[in-house]
Amino acid sequence: MRSLLSAMMVLLCTAVSSPAALRGQALPFDFSSVIFGNYQMRVDSQAKAATGGKPSNRFDIARAYLTFRFPVGEKASARVTTDIFQQSNATTAAYYPGWSVRLKYGYLQYDATRSLFGVDGLGASAHIGMLQTVVIEQIETYWPRWLGNTAPDMHGFFSSADVGVAGTFTLPKRFGEIYATVTNGPGFSAPENDRFKDVAARLTITPFANDSGFLRTFAITPWYYKGWLASAYTQETPVVSEGLQKDRRGVFVGVRDRKLTLGVELDQRLEELETTAPPAPRGALNDRTSELFSAFVIARPAEWVGTGQRSRFGVVGRFDRFTIDTDAQPYTEFLVAGATWDLNSRISLALDYQASTPRRNPTGVPVNTWFFHYVATF
Repeated sequence: MRSLLSAMMVLLCTAVSSPAALRGQALPFDFSSVIFGNYQMRVDSQAKAATGGKPSNRFDIARAYLTFRFPVGEKASARVTTDIFQQSNATTAAYYPGWSVRLKYGYLQYDATRSLFGVDGLGASAHIGMLQTVVIEQIETYWPRWLGNTAPDMHGFFSSADVGVAGTFTLPKRFGEIYATVTNGPGFSAPENDRFKDVAARLTITPFANDSGFLRTFAITPWYYKGWLASAYTQETPVVSEGLQKDRRGVFVGVRDRKLTLGVELDQRLEELETTAPPAPRGALNDRTSELFSAFVIARPAEWVGTGQRSRFGVVGRFDRFTIDTDAQPYTEFLVAGATWDLNSRISLALDYQASTPRRNPTGVPVNTWFFHYVATF
């Protein structure tokens, strides 16, 4: 993989440094990039306590994604997306406490057929490598990732990418698609840590995709994630060989239009938790169900009047309610409220307020932050 990335960077540098040599020639790959960051000011009491009663603030680059797509023979292609980020975990930052590059996506794709079982329009493709997990990237086509993670990602349901295999089945007449995965489980930022694999699938239904109106991007997406986690007692006596339950399920409903984008989802986490750890004898297991409700809106009110003119101004709002254990009282509310401005067709800015507020939790700490966000794509 390192040699592959090196080769692609050489090609990219050649294209940038020697435009005359490549003028009139097509590059052997497609290249795109997105970078987003922010200036943030925390105004909650915990942040002020660490700075003598004053708000803490910093400039930050949240992510820089570099994406290469290229053909690999007949019906096959590959995608490599690098993720440039700042080390924050104390363990991983030990070798280099600064900006690092890691792989976000890196997979081969084979487009098998467009008429599976003889049905015209029923397509099938296979993927292997570091690829998208079951539903997060689907939600990111509605929610602007540069303002923050999607709700399942933010609240720890699973990572947005993982290593494994996947299959995509497109339904006839643009009615939707099925996406299924078998992955390691820990996500793209951590190595495999046990023998178990996680299986997941989603069905995205787009009943109005052939229409020309507002509902053409309306989608209903139920999904299910069946996972297992190794016991802490795999090296103890007696050995525990069965995995602990690590299931997730949910449904997302959304519509995406320049004038108005809406998204609503309801998700659950179902888990088994060990109440003891070695060297203590293994105790009973606790069953825990977590629930997540999330809803968001992105709108351009000035375009509602029907003048046909494009407005640079927009508003954004989001509300999450996450209950870590439905048998307990505490829960957390997350709020986003702000305004966006398109500087041009490639650059957008946002001024927004984000608040994470624990409820019915006397030990919880609110986090309240003002952001100035920016995103650029090319």
